[in-house]
Formats: sequence, structure tokens, C-alpha cells
Amino acid sequence: MKDLADMFSKTLHKIGMNHIKHPVFYNAPVGIRFEIGGDDKLLKEIIKADIGGCGALASSVYFLDKTNFVLFHLYDDRGLDLVAADKELLRPIFEHFNNWILDYDKEQINKTFEK
Repeated sequence: MKDLADMFSKTLHKIGMNHIKHPVFYNAPVGIRFEIGGDDKLLKEIIKADIGGCGALASSVYFLDKTNFVLFHLYDDRGLDLVAADKELLRPIFEHFNNWILDYDKEQINKTFEK
């Protein structure tokens, strides 16, 4: 378990975060905040945790790419945060799924990805 915790901490540090602090999007240097869209069964349970799903999954599940230093956090039934060490890793996602970006944060995210 220590190896997993160390790997998680090292990856967070590469992303520019000293520790997990919610909301992840507002506490990472580079990120995108999306509205929810999709079918994936685990993700549905995480989403439903707020409204009667498996409570153990509420705001506690992260997907981490330790090779590319990317963190995916589905925070509740409203949306998800995707943060990375390098904005160029997120650029294809930003461009392809731009219409899923939360309106509230769209201006800030667009500025992050300006060329």
C-alpha cells in the first residue's frame, strides 16, 4: 500500500499539487472541468452516490495515469475534473469535448489552452 501511496503522491506533485484538495480543478495548474456525459457502470455508481448509490464511492474515486501524470476525478452527479502536468496532453480532449466543458469555467479553460 505504501508503494501506491508514494506513486500517487509523486504523480500529484508532477501535476503541480502537493495533496488532493477539492475541487481538484481549482487546485491544479492545468485542468478541464466537464459536465457529465456517458454510460461507464462504475461511473454511474459514483454519480449516484450523492442520490442513493453506493455511498462508499462518494467523492473518493480517482483515476490516475502515472506515466503521463494525469488525474481524473468524478466528483459527483454534476461533473468531473481532469488535470495534468502538461496541458498538451489534455489539448486533444479539450478540442474534441469542448462542448462538455462547464459554462461557468469555460473562459478560464479557454485561456489555459490558447495557442
